[in-house]
Formats: sequence, structure tokens, C-alpha cells
Amino acid sequence: MAAFVEEQWNDRWAWEAVNAAGLHYAERDGRVLGFAAWGARPAWFGPMGTAPDARGLGLGRVLLRRCLAEQRAAGQDHAQIGWVGPLRFYSRAVGARAERVFWLYRRDLA
Repeated sequence: MAAFVEEQWNDRWAWEAVNAAGLHYAERDGRVLGFAAWGARPAWFGPMGTAPDARGLGLGRVLLRRCLAEQRAAGQDHAQIGWVGPLRFYSRAVGARAERVFWLYRRDLA
């Protein structure tokens, strides 16, 4: 799983997937298509992702809901989706809403 996550996204997400309290994934013919994790940070959901060629199949919604159900079964009454994107997906899938927004500004100093 770590290799899939690092190949598709980055080593920080791979670390979170490896250190997650719970992780669900979808595969077809032995090939991982998507994953969702929770608990690498207390009360947080994520990261999650779907391989580009498997997007639009509904895998993300299923994996998200499985993780949130597992978090609830573990006694959590809320979950935070850190660094959420795309917000519209989470809003439609589980009624999530933006609570805090951070803007990143960059400027070349040279």
C-alpha cells in the first residue's frame, strides 16, 4: 500500500497510510485502485485517493464511508478531514463542510 500511495501521491501520504489506525482499499485483478485511511493523526480522516484511471467509479465514496463508520465504531463522535480537496466531493458524499480555511501566498524574493 505504501508503494502505491507514494507512487501516486507522495511520501508524506505514504507515511500516513502506513501509520493509520484504519485503512481501506479497493483493488481489481490484484491492482490497487484507491485507498482511504484514518487515525494517523487523532480524530482525522485521510488521506485518501483514487488512481486517475479509476476515478468516477464511486470507489472514493465507499472507502470514505467505510473509514468514517470505523471511526464511529472506535468511539469518535466527529472527524476532521485535514487539507480537504475537493470539497464538493466530501460535501456530496457525507455532508462535510469547511470549518477553517488557510490561504497560501507565495512570492519570489529574487
